[in-house]
Amino acid sequence: MAVVEAHTSRQLIWTTSNPSVATVSATGLVTATGAAGRAIVAARAGSVSGSRTLTVVAPHCPGT
Repeated sequence: MAVVEAHTSRQLIWTTSNPSVATVSATGLVTATGAAGRAIVAARAGSVSGSRTLTVVAPHCPGT
């Protein structure tokens, strides 16, 4: 997925390593998909990049 920033000609590209755990939109919005686990979300613009590891956990419902 990619989006071009208005003030530059560089393309900002977002990726996820595990779409069954988390997806990432073209604007960088990360959404848990319901499965527990880990995903690495990364962004790249030209030669500059960064990433974060996200951990999604199952909700805890006391008394069930």
